[in-house]
Amino acid sequence: MGLPGSGKTTLASELDLLIEAKRINADEVRKEANDWDFSEEGRSRQAKRMAKLAKKIKEEGAYVVAHENDTAHGYFAHMIFDEHQRRSNEGWDVVRPILDKLKPKALIRIKANLYPASQQLVKHGYHVDQEYDCKSALYFVNTNNGYTRLKKEKKSIASVENSVLHFNSSEFHHSTNCTDKQRRITININYF
Repeated sequence: MGLPGSGKTTLASELDLLIEAKRINADEVRKEANDWDFSEEGRSRQAKRMAKLAKKIKEEGAYVVAHENDTAHGYFAHMIFDEHQRRSNEGWDVVRPILDKLKPKALIRIKANLYPASQQLVKHGYHVDQEYDCKSALYFVNTNNGYTRLKKEKKSIASVENSVLHFNSSEFHHSTNCTDKQRRITININYF
């Protein structure tokens, strides 16, 4: 998801070719559902349709690239490790030096996030990474004016290149995009 003209379709086209993914286009999903309601309720229905379809395709063993054209509140996610297995060899090569420093006993999930820039800073909703106690290491790939907010501590942590935020995966937090760079990139590692 992102602003019109920000390159979502171009990136999705290149990405689905690169990783041989199945592509879900939000406009096609809306057309199939005959639901052109862009209110908050309509966008919520659309998000659920997109998630359901992506989950079905993922369960069939394929990578999924989905792009939405109606909101700037989204981001791109790339699953590197999930459900006890590597999902991306290229991503694994990138995170290996970080894992060597963290020395995890067991991995739960590793996910790379790319938040496209917008004219105004977008604050995403509070969430938890896991519903049980484990560790999160949020690695900031690039410096920008985006941040991660920890709800309990009432603290915002700036995105500073090559730094790591450590917190409990069950702690509520939220991310933002950025306005001063083309993108904000993080890698979130959940582990024991």
